[in-house]
Amino acid sequence: MYFIINIIIFKIWLKGKRPDSVAIAPPRILSARNQIPSASIKPQQAWVAPINTNDKHSNLNIASIKPIESVSSKLNNDNSKSQAQEYFNKALNKTDMIQKIGFYNKAIDLDPDLLEAHKNKGDCYVNLKKYQEALDCYNKIIKINLKYSEENNCQGLALKCEGLILNESKKYEEAFECFNKAIELEPDDFDSYYNREIAINELKQNSDLVNANRNKITKQTANDLDGYKKNANVLLFYLDEYKEAIEYFNKLIEINPDDSVAFNNKGLALYYLQRYEDAIQCFDDAIESNSKYTLAYYNKSMALFRLEEYQKSIDCFNQAFKLNSKLKQFTIVGKEINKLEEHTNTVYCLVLLPNNQLASCSSDKTIRIWDLNKGKEINKLEGHTGDVFCLVLLPNNQLASGSWDKTIRMWI
Repeated sequence: MYFIINIIIFKIWLKGKRPDSVAIAPPRILSARNQIPSASIKPQQAWVAPINTNDKHSNLNIASIKPIESVSSKLNNDNSKSQAQEYFNKALNKTDMIQKIGFYNKAIDLDPDLLEAHKNKGDCYVNLKKYQEALDCYNKIIKINLKYSEENNCQGLALKCEGLILNESKKYEEAFECFNKAIELEPDDFDSYYNREIAINELKQNSDLVNANRNKITKQTANDLDGYKKNANVLLFYLDEYKEAIEYFNKLIEINPDDSVAFNNKGLALYYLQRYEDAIQCFDDAIESNSKYTLAYYNKSMALFRLEEYQKSIDCFNQAFKLNSKLKQFTIVGKEINKLEEHTNTVYCLVLLPNNQLASCSSDKTIRIWDLNKGKEINKLEGHTGDVFCLVLLPNNQLASGSWDKTIRMWI
């Protein structure tokens, strides 16, 4: 009876409690038998404070509320870039081009905007002579970041690759134009000079193309910058029309007085015409416009050599080599300016003489003296009875020769 009365009193007490009070039940320990299935547990809805949009005194702008960036997303992005840099560094430490490309690919997969990886990957393909793949890499950079592309001459590299592809396809006229544009962007791109000469030499083998291009020059009126450049380059490097080429280079310089490439090429035309002093002035103008123009220094050194200014020639070449050590490894596919044909057998030795003269000896038992300015033989020295295979210029400007006839002879 006492128990029943207590229950009734407890119920009455509950009814008298305030409605906003909350009773917290003690934690219940569930056994394996009485666990509640997780699917039956419903999550409680989070409480959201109501916002009165009609409150004039409220400073809250609903439109300005933006979702907070996921911290985990930012961390993942930073982690991907860090891993990409690790793969990039691994590529730098490799020497095998295929392995390098593999690591650059992994770096690019993790960070597509890692421009250095695209650039180095393209350079690897160039070394492997896979020019189309290299071209794709450089064009990708141009598309992603034009500023980086300009700073690293990616457009020039792309033009060079395109020229190489055209050379392989025997489309030499188009290749010639690509290399000219590449050189304009990077005047000291030795590879473009070399491969342009390959295209030129191939073009010269086709007399029909030579005549066709000559006709284009005579009929065409170049009234724009690109037209002047194209005509000037074709006349100078392809048709060997130096005087007419100079006229076009003068027009280019008139349009742009700081065009270092136009000055240099005009100097080359003057050099081929043996106007060495005028050529040196043009090379100086090119250097004034571009103080780091390696080939302008080199060309000036050659013109000084022709004028027998030997020490100045050496100084100029040293300056060119100082600017670009690759000059030592660069082999110029030369333009023949004269052919000396008088010897009737093998020529063994050449010696440069004063007054821009050249001495040569041969197994035809003769020594011949040439005037380099005129490109003609001016003397023939005979006396040996065997092959003449050695020459040396003595301090007193006498010439000494050695022969299989067991004699050394002196010549004044």
